[in-house]
Amino acid sequence: MIGIAIIGVLSAIAIPAFQDYLNRAKVTELMNIAQSCKAGIIEYTATTNAWPANAGDAGCQSNVAAQSQYARQLLVGANGRIQVTFQANTVAAGIVANNFIALIPFTGGARHTDPLQPVGEWRCVTNVTPEFRRYLPAACRNNNVN
Repeated sequence: MIGIAIIGVLSAIAIPAFQDYLNRAKVTELMNIAQSCKAGIIEYTATTNAWPANAGDAGCQSNVAAQSQYARQLLVGANGRIQVTFQANTVAAGIVANNFIALIPFTGGARHTDPLQPVGEWRCVTNVTPEFRRYLPAACRNNNVN
């Protein structure tokens, strides 16, 4: 009887922890999609001296819904911004279809706008609500959309 109680307590702890792990793995897949697009943007700016107008110009797969069951859309926007939009409720119940993770190029603490200059770093921003930020990589958790 005590053994059954111990198994019940361990299950009560392990199952939610495993769900968090699964949700983090799903978000990591979206980050990998965004990360894979960085090299294409850097190559495009090096050869054309301009920012790509869309994901296709950057050599990124724009139809990410076929590639991932958790991503709905990949956009490459102004000044090299890479944005991956979540599929609604596939990562965790409550993450809605307009939630996204974006990578934005920065240089010297400011947004990078000159395609002729090298990018200093890529910062992650998101519009995911605070209760779901625990699933995001540490670099994204405290960065709101700006």
